[in-house]
Amino acid sequence: MKNMILSDYYKKFLLKNINFSELLYFIEGKLSFFIVLILVIFTVLEFYYSNEKLNKLCGFITILSLFQILYSLIILQLVIVNGVFFYFEYEWNYFTNWFKIIVILVSMLCTWVTITFSFEEKIIHWEYYILILLSCVGNMLLVSSCNLIIIYLAIELQGLCFYILASIKTQSNFSTEAGVKYFAQGAVASGIFLLGSSIIYWALGTTNINSIYYIINLLTIDKNIEYIYNYMSVFLLGILLVIISLLMKLAVAPFHMWAPDVYEGVPTSVTFVFAILPKISLLVLLININIIFFEYSFYYIGFILLICGFFSIIIGVFATLYQIKLKRWFAFAGITHIGYIMLMMAMCNIISIRILLFYLIVYIILLICIFNFFFLLKKYSYDRSKIVTINELIIVFESNKIIAIFFSLILLSLIGIPPLIGFYSKYLLFYLFISEKLFILSLILIILNIISGFYYLRLIKKIFFFKKNDNIKGFLKKIDHFDAFFLSIMFFINVFSSIYIEEIFLMVAI
Repeated sequence: MKNMILSDYYKKFLLKNINFSELLYFIEGKLSFFIVLILVIFTVLEFYYSNEKLNKLCGFITILSLFQILYSLIILQLVIVNGVFFYFEYEWNYFTNWFKIIVILVSMLCTWVTITFSFEEKIIHWEYYILILLSCVGNMLLVSSCNLIIIYLAIELQGLCFYILASIKTQSNFSTEAGVKYFAQGAVASGIFLLGSSIIYWALGTTNINSIYYIINLLTIDKNIEYIYNYMSVFLLGILLVIISLLMKLAVAPFHMWAPDVYEGVPTSVTFVFAILPKISLLVLLININIIFFEYSFYYIGFILLICGFFSIIIGVFATLYQIKLKRWFAFAGITHIGYIMLMMAMCNIISIRILLFYLIVYIILLICIFNFFFLLKKYSYDRSKIVTINELIIVFESNKIIAIFFSLILLSLIGIPPLIGFYSKYLLFYLFISEKLFILSLILIILNIISGFYYLRLIKKIFFFKKNDNIKGFLKKIDHFDAFFLSIMFFINVFSSIYIEEIFLMVAI
């Protein structure tokens, strides 16, 4: 039966030779060449120079390599290439290219942050930047891959890099513990993904996502109802396992408990990497899988995403209210936002996917702003000290009023106060649920969003309305021109983007 399903038309394409012009669109191969080149050169230089000298040099070369990849992606974006290459295993279109650009930009920011704080956080290893580049390759492959086996290898590639990054501070027990926890959940999630992919292959005879969609279409036309029931049930079990593994990677409830411990244990620059990079690629992958299989598995995948998203919001909102440490507070607040994204993904129509993409872009921008605040506090303190708990924020306003106002606007944007950019993402979110006539769910989400406003307002209260201890003196120096320029850009995006909100939505959700 399976041989009948794979038609002669499909086999004809499988027997064709690779067109070498397709390599022009394989940006990951170009980045892999840069990685090998940097690795060979710095392995030789290590015999002649110390790690302190090689650290920043490798960082700047990494940024130049990423800039070259970014230039290639922008050129291909202007050309508007669409197609599936390498025997239908690699997809290239406007959607995938756009998110690859975001991955490259975030990777450049992560590299720059590490260069700035490598000595303070005792990450004096030039290999750190190789890991950033390798994880970047894995994330870009996740965005474009059309085969479950390649997706598994891409997840493992970026996962192995993140395991090492989590435990890179070998002298710290917290970092080692975070690395072990991250490795444990990653190994379990990867095993579940591989098991689900194996079940799908057993049921349908292929792991190519486009071929699976083609086969399902033929099976629904077939008159053998018993055959369809048996094989579709097994197939849906495999898809269920794949979805669960991705939810574990994204720290969606009830698979979320590793995230606060890992975020707290790793250095701040590594937390920045974990909070943004894997979420971009994994969410795009989940969107692709959900769109392709949604028509035939709504009552399975959609219901699971809806339940997991709803519980993520509840757990994230009420757990954040009781957090004292900033990193754990940030981790649980992120679980809340992932819950909103899961609810939008459960709808799986054109409007919900567009709103989801807009919400994701806004969330990434606000994440960058929050981490920029953390880095500014660390960079411009006289002794490069850390702010670990929420109570320590009381010295920010009297030390540097500009940074305090900037952070407060970011928090208000996360609450959804107009006319900040976060208001439009929340407005479109509730508009989606109300348009789908989910009035009870919308009411519950509005109440939970009001409750979540308390833990954002608590931070603002600590900054502006608490009197600082006389034993604590202001510690923030005047920021330099580069950071002031970046701060101004983030401020403009957050406050004045409402003027161009329609254009931004159309650009993101095309």
